[in-house]
Amino acid sequence: MAGQQLDTSTNQQSAVAIGSQAQTATTVSDILLEQLSAWGVDRIFGVAGDTFLDLLGKLKNHGNIKFYSTKNEIAAAFMASAHAKLTGQVAVCMATSGPGVAQLFSGLGDAYLDKAPVLAITGQVETKDLGLDRKQYVDQQALASPFAGYSSLVTTPDRLPEQMDKALRTAVTQGTVAHLSIPKDLFPQAAATAVIPPSPYLTTPRIPADEVINGAVALMEEATNPVIIAGGGIADAANFVIDLADKWKAAITVSMMAKGRISQAHPAVLGGYGQGGSQAAHDAIRKADVCLLLGATYWPERFMPTGKTIIQVDETPANIGAGHPVSYGIVGSLQDVLPRLIMGIAPRPDSLWTQDIRQMKLAWESQIAGERDSAEKSITPGFLFGRLQQMVPDDTVIAVDTGDHTLWFDRVYARMHRLLISGTWRSLGFALPAANAAALADPANPVIVITGDGGMAMAQAELLTSVRYQLPVKVIVMNNGCFAMEKNRMEAEGMTPSEVDLTNPDFARLAEACGAKGIRVVKPSHLVSSLQSALAHPGPAVVDVVVENRPLPHTELY
Repeated sequence: MAGQQLDTSTNQQSAVAIGSQAQTATTVSDILLEQLSAWGVDRIFGVAGDTFLDLLGKLKNHGNIKFYSTKNEIAAAFMASAHAKLTGQVAVCMATSGPGVAQLFSGLGDAYLDKAPVLAITGQVETKDLGLDRKQYVDQQALASPFAGYSSLVTTPDRLPEQMDKALRTAVTQGTVAHLSIPKDLFPQAAATAVIPPSPYLTTPRIPADEVINGAVALMEEATNPVIIAGGGIADAANFVIDLADKWKAAITVSMMAKGRISQAHPAVLGGYGQGGSQAAHDAIRKADVCLLLGATYWPERFMPTGKTIIQVDETPANIGAGHPVSYGIVGSLQDVLPRLIMGIAPRPDSLWTQDIRQMKLAWESQIAGERDSAEKSITPGFLFGRLQQMVPDDTVIAVDTGDHTLWFDRVYARMHRLLISGTWRSLGFALPAANAAALADPANPVIVITGDGGMAMAQAELLTSVRYQLPVKVIVMNNGCFAMEKNRMEAEGMTPSEVDLTNPDFARLAEACGAKGIRVVKPSHLVSSLQSALAHPGPAVVDVVVENRPLPHTELY
């Protein structure tokens, strides 16, 4: 109880301090900016719009928050989603009424489905025009319903802090999109209330009881062929995953989100699972009798186990058993749960299963080594990612777009990295805006974009955003002249490919026209020097790599 009283006192002191600041904040625009600042927000991504010009005017001289302008609202939403995923902090994006808000929500689908905390603020028509056939009016709350955990229309200036508090609380505690519509005429109106700071209790972790841990340990002790399936939730607990695998003698398979956070050099790590995964991982999952699912929500049904004991650990209760069977669930932080499982499980000697894991790994590494070196007259996807991983430092932020290149990256690239991806929404054009957000978060380090020609064509205007803010993003375009995933799938199913070929510009020349460095590569012998030149360039750069459209070797995964 004493600890709770101390926290409450601290919160009250914060409220007094924030309230004193708010005495000079006399309008809705002022209150909005001060409340965002109190919650730690220091940037807003968006496109300028007529409905919130008053706010933009206040932002110009605001000391704590900067507005970053994108070329379209979808990119602003992608940037907010990426910022939230990368930092774990609530991110903010803005759009104007009508088509602005419609485009914003197209991008917010990514944050909503990947559970990233984002606050979307949209300008609305004047209050006198709500519900009428006026220019750019649309029911924004109806539009938001599939994409937001909370959406509300602000109608009274003095209630804005309460609505913002509810929106921010919802975004942070539920890992979702929250949305506020603010009519144009409200922004300059006087507001007399103080802002509401964040509560210190919002992110209190759940600590499962000892008997819950012991129940999982009892099931784990029954395993003869244990497998750990690790997801993005292991980012801050990767060492514990390795320690548990060593003691339990388990194989480790990883989702794409976990692949860069756990070293593939460890003898138990068999690579990814799913469409771009490894044969070793799929074989291990097929042979397993007990699977321990750690911080993972990715569950591609045709590659995953049936009729096995599945134990799931996740800090979000809604993720337990979501879309797949579970024999036992633990809600809690992996940093808390994994050490307790390690303490509880009895150490095991090497076994036939240990030998099997090593043999599967050796066979897979031999196959991938051949793919990384496979390039004679033309550049192959495996060759591209094999060479790239030789020159990119560990823990580089890599933003990967959606397409055939995603599968090849997942299959071949083996360095440690921090990944940004449109995991469930899977939108083309995500990677470049996401990389821009990552570069703003850490301007000293380069950020790599992996995209296809289809995704680059959709997002290429955002290269101008990279140039405007001089962001050191390095864009690698895997240019095969088509929507390869669709083309290969049609051919695999005996169809004649139709409308899958692309009409592309020279992306290198386009980059130069935008003010970035541009390099086009056709020959394998020129690839390494071209990548080195782009990585050494201090500003944004595009490497347009002409590659073979080579389907994944295990075509049954399509």
